[in-house]
Amino acid sequence: MHAFSKFGAGAATVLAAVGALTVAGSTAATADTNSVVYSCGSGSQTQQFDERITITAPTDASVGDSIVLDVSVQHDNQAQDPFPAGSITAELDVTVGGAVSDEVTATGLTNEDRVPAGDAPLLTGGQAEVTVPNAGDVTFTPDTFTVVNNGVAVSCTPAEAAPVIATTHVS
Repeated sequence: MHAFSKFGAGAATVLAAVGALTVAGSTAATADTNSVVYSCGSGSQTQQFDERITITAPTDASVGDSIVLDVSVQHDNQAQDPFPAGSITAELDVTVGGAVSDEVTATGLTNEDRVPAGDAPLLTGGQAEVTVPNAGDVTFTPDTFTVVNNGVAVSCTPAEAAPVIATTHVS
């Protein structure tokens, strides 16, 4: 059963848009995309979804810099019903590892465009910020996320260990 039919239009749309991270104020940025299997639930129902998460991070930063992450998520299932632009919102927690131990939340994720029935929702526009106080490699790994559509919130956690999606070298 697809997410859009199992949880209803709201829950399915919420799960469709988490993915790209961007780090600002540093040198050239790099982007990588990885699939993460999430276990998502609303009420007593739980279902697994494969989300394509893209993280864009600066290649390098200096000690003391603030790194801004831009986040987007591409849902793997197709919407069974259309969704108006901006009707899906989400937040993605990002685990910061390596030279820094922290967790930040990317807020502002939404479907910028209308999602026609049969298309996979894409959520973009999420941002988070982390200050890097130590030298070394800093990694960014997707963690839990919450999607809200038509007032229905769906909470998702990685079904297995999520991969590091981006790394910034801090000197």
